[in-house]
Amino acid sequence: MNIRPILLIVFACFATSAFVADAGAQDAAAKKKASDLKNIKLGMSILPERRNQVECEYPADRNGQIAAGVLEKLRIRSSRERFNHNGHIITDPTGRIVRVFLDKNRQGEKGFGTLDEWIYFKDGVEVYREIDRDFNERPDEYRWSGAGGSRWGLDKDQDGDIDEWRVISAEEVALEVFQAIKTKDAKRYYRLLLTDAELSSLKLNGDVLKDATARLKRAKEGFVPLVRAQKTISGSSKWIHSGNGMPSIAIPDQKNLGKDLFCYDHATSVYQTGDKVATLALGTVVRVGNVWRLMELPQFVEGSKPIENGGVFFPIPQMEMIEQGTGPDGIQEQSEEMIKLYASLAESDKEVEKAAAGAAMAQAQQKRAQIMINIYKKVKDKTERDNWLQNIADTVSDAYRKDEFPDGLRYLRSLGSQLKRSNIETGVDYIEWAAIFAEYGKALGGDSKTREKARTNYLIQIEKFAEAFPKSDRAPNALWELGQSSEVDGDEEIAVGWYEKLAKSYPNSPDGVRALGALRRLKGIGKKIPFKGESISGQKFDIANPALRGKLLVVHFWETWCADEKINQKGDTAFDEIVKLNKKYDGKVVFVGCNIEGGENNEAATKVFKDFMAKNPKIQWTQLHAPGGMERSPLAIQAGLVSIPLILVFDENGVLVETDSAVGTLDRQIQRIRNKPKQKQN
Repeated sequence: MNIRPILLIVFACFATSAFVADAGAQDAAAKKKASDLKNIKLGMSILPERRNQVECEYPADRNGQIAAGVLEKLRIRSSRERFNHNGHIITDPTGRIVRVFLDKNRQGEKGFGTLDEWIYFKDGVEVYREIDRDFNERPDEYRWSGAGGSRWGLDKDQDGDIDEWRVISAEEVALEVFQAIKTKDAKRYYRLLLTDAELSSLKLNGDVLKDATARLKRAKEGFVPLVRAQKTISGSSKWIHSGNGMPSIAIPDQKNLGKDLFCYDHATSVYQTGDKVATLALGTVVRVGNVWRLMELPQFVEGSKPIENGGVFFPIPQMEMIEQGTGPDGIQEQSEEMIKLYASLAESDKEVEKAAAGAAMAQAQQKRAQIMINIYKKVKDKTERDNWLQNIADTVSDAYRKDEFPDGLRYLRSLGSQLKRSNIETGVDYIEWAAIFAEYGKALGGDSKTREKARTNYLIQIEKFAEAFPKSDRAPNALWELGQSSEVDGDEEIAVGWYEKLAKSYPNSPDGVRALGALRRLKGIGKKIPFKGESISGQKFDIANPALRGKLLVVHFWETWCADEKINQKGDTAFDEIVKLNKKYDGKVVFVGCNIEGGENNEAATKVFKDFMAKNPKIQWTQLHAPGGMERSPLAIQAGLVSIPLILVFDENGVLVETDSAVGTLDRQIQRIRNKPKQKQN
């Protein structure tokens, strides 16, 4: 159910009443304040349709909510004077505009109905607006502005997807191509391509027209196999910028060009995955009116390998021998059979999207899986074959978990058996791994008894996996899962055994390094263990610092969501309690927070941490920060964390004395340690 129209109507009704004076009531001001707060909450809950592509002031959290503390600081007033239309303006405490909501089709009338324009701001400047031109409570235009860009998209069928671009820059084309690959959204990619009518309008002739037509054809047919085969752009990848440089102009000649053409002949998109910055070659991007159009299939740039696409109007000189089996532009030609398979796969994707639940969906999923297997059999490049095998496993396991392919689990295991019989070992581990998680993931939707049984079965299977595929990249993770599960269940001795096996067998793997941290924590009671970190301002912290001797040290690992957890009936949080203890012990106990904020990328996680600290000035003790969550944060890895929040306590000599303290009992633990007879340290 789409609740946006309901929110628009309710907001309009409530917000209108916010401007009606209640002079006869003694508590008019209090009532208006409460009314304004309700209206602000309603207004801020109207989120952009394309919220994942908009960076505005006070964005909603992962649950679609705005923090209550933020809402109380905002103000609401009529938009009539500023925008000459009925509606509302929401501002921050400094008076800067945060949101504007307008009803533009009832200009001059008293009051108004539903809203038809929603405008979002950042740093007091408009960055995005949605417009409802036909006044049916659904946006049909999306416009970015200011720091948000210059895109102007039309949603003709009002299904939430942009159907065509009215305005888009070459830089934003680079962004859109990257996002289309990242989200595996073919529709998003296709609307960037030059249309047949636009190609005709360029007035190309001769070899240039032939070349451009061939490239555009490959761009249309090649996107689906490109996305399915690539492993360079992942869900955590982030776009950095376009590397287009200066635009060029191709001037008419008597043979190939009939008019001036503005283009980037070697456009690129620069992105980052983990710590690695990489480039996506976009080839030729040409301007048609107010939009820039893509003409070629993107290409992942690999090391010193020359870029093969690009150069429709200003070709790159080919200094190397053209390999057998390539076309005149150096692009690997596909056999007619492969082209048909790729086309069949694209059609099967559409069939899956349209298929009804039940037998029709299962049949469509199986058909798609079989086409992918046929492609896998025909591909000759080893890396590409491995990528296709992983795509098959991901596609089938995802469909199985969604109840769209009931036979998917058996299908995967049958495929693994066939590969083994054919003496093909590469990729079999991935298929088995996908099958294990598909079975477990689906079972988690059942009742508690089913979930518990599934968890037991899952642990048995990943143990068998680690034994069967010791050389697999996923074997370390299987051992970590076993150790982590044992520790969470309270079986620390068993957990230590798994961590020791992991650290010994795979010491250089990410999970092996985490296991070493877990061992330091679990086996560190009564010992001095290393621990270092750095604050957001660059202040260094080292537990071995002599200045800490003679003082107890409390290390608190957390993420911002931990601040929402209450530790007692009064509604106190861990931070409230530490504020009290920090004041009570006044430097005799040193408190150190370790924020390990997770998220899509480190930059966003750091921003979340900074915003939290700015809104919580009561947190005065040292705060170390290293984003990445329990899996990637250097702070978390040192201690091999399996859950947060977590508190470690060290005595006056820097010896670890508590590894799982609770905030509610922390004061008693501190007193017990301080009152304990002191032992001489060697």
